Amino acid sequence: MRTLVLFIAACLTIGGTAARADSGPAFPLRPVKIVLPSPPGGVTDLLGRMLGQRLAQSWGQPVIVENKPGGGKILAAEQVIRAPADGYTLLLTEAAMLVVNPHLYRNLPYDPLRDFSPIALVAQNFPVLVVNAQVPARTMPELVALARARPGRLSYGTIGVGTYAHIALENFCHVNDLKLTHVPYKGASPAMADLVSGEIALMVVNLNVADPFLRQNKLRVLGATTPQRLASRPEFPTVAEQNVPGLEVTSWFGVVGPANLPEPVVNRLATSIAQVVRSPEFLERVLSRNGLDPMLSTPAEFRQLIRDELITWGKLVKVSGATVE
Repeated sequence: MRTLVLFIAACLTIGGTAARADSGPAFPLRPVKIVLPSPPGGVTDLLGRMLGQRLAQSWGQPVIVENKPGGGKILAAEQVIRAPADGYTLLLTEAAMLVVNPHLYRNLPYDPLRDFSPIALVAQNFPVLVVNAQVPARTMPELVALARARPGRLSYGTIGVGTYAHIALENFCHVNDLKLTHVPYKGASPAMADLVSGEIALMVVNLNVADPFLRQNKLRVLGATTPQRLASRPEFPTVAEQNVPGLEVTSWFGVVGPANLPEPVVNRLATSIAQVVRSPEFLERVLSRNGLDPMLSTPAEFRQLIRDELITWGKLVKVSGATVE
């Protein structure tokens, strides 16, 4: 519901800011850089490149997309916060960088509210809890019962300590008094390979990652971690509607810039990004095909979302006990 409200509000409010943005200095007058906190390949890379391509077409200026992986996404963040506050260096960020990292790292070199200018949300993805097809559980209550009967013997995979899936599943264990064994991996591919082979029992993954294996009947969805059923796959019940608490999580992507960006530049960027995301081609070819939904907002709404989720994820990280040096 929050996503729908943000989407509608953005369509009304961003449209109204277009005229004000156009009255400011012309922007952009030279190439714009979008920094990605991830390696080539994957949803973040695809989203950033497709967004950059369409912004370049709209502006008549090149948009350079630069991959800056590493350091728990900190390297990309540092590059952007040190850039001039002129709108020519942007960051397509995943939610975790802004709302999870501040609770994980003791010496994080940035503050998500002080050091960035929120510009526009772009999309959200839909995690689902999946199990290997041989796991004898077909519902969330059955999984809970199985975990209680086999404390510590069921293992779950993630792409690293402190990722949203790790924190969400540790909170799930805490709320339901379960003991699962965490197996962190260095990427989605080796984790999914072990899940399909049965080396680990379950994962929380984005639907688009699991879908090829679901179609081959190698994995099974026990529940969507979203507040409502997925519009694209309504046959999957949510975890919450199965009366199992503690596992509600979504993740989003948004564009930010260095702190103190001029308001006309922020408005111009927000309007341009909204126009791209609302376009039928982007909705179908980029978002829908990759299991994403549009998630638009005004810059002020984006900032408020960061504030709200900093509180939510702070509580979850505390429960999980996860820390990263």
